[in-house]
Amino acid sequence: PGCTVRLAVRRYAYDVAAASRFVDGVVRVTDASAFERDLRVLRPDAVIFAFPSRALARAAARAGVPLRVGTARRWWHWVWCNLRPFVRRRGASLHEAQLNLQLLAPFVADTVLPRDALWRLAGLADDASAGRQASSAPAAPPASPAAPDWPLRAGVTNVMLQVRSNGNG
Repeated sequence: PGCTVRLAVRRYAYDVAAASRFVDGVVRVTDASAFERDLRVLRPDAVIFAFPSRALARAAARAGVPLRVGTARRWWHWVWCNLRPFVRRRGASLHEAQLNLQLLAPFVADTVLPRDALWRLAGLADDASAGRQASSAPAAPPASPAAPDWPLRAGVTNVMLQVRSNGNG
């Protein structure tokens, strides 16, 4: 409460980011120089790099953003970011959103949420709950029947594809 939240996203994620009732604005990231120009205009107090990008971290520093948060596990964040929580993704059993919340450690005392509470943070709702105030969380989604076991078969090559992840999946 009391903060303005803007998400900087690539084109493929723009519509979902803009649909969240918790987001005050969305900046479409095309390249580092455009990102730097956007930051100079918006003048944010802080930028949090959930997806490590050397070029964007440098752009934020050049734009004069006072607080730049990036994981301590990337060497370029030691150069371009001034707040570096230790967030290790490899081998972690946490959901990507839980790991991203750890980057808020310089600002929020408790960044640990159970996995089943994450969907409330998206701020996305169906038409029935869209009219609610932004401060109220939507009701829990209805329970779905248990999914059948994955149909893996011995002696056969089993392939699962995740498409449209822009290389992040």
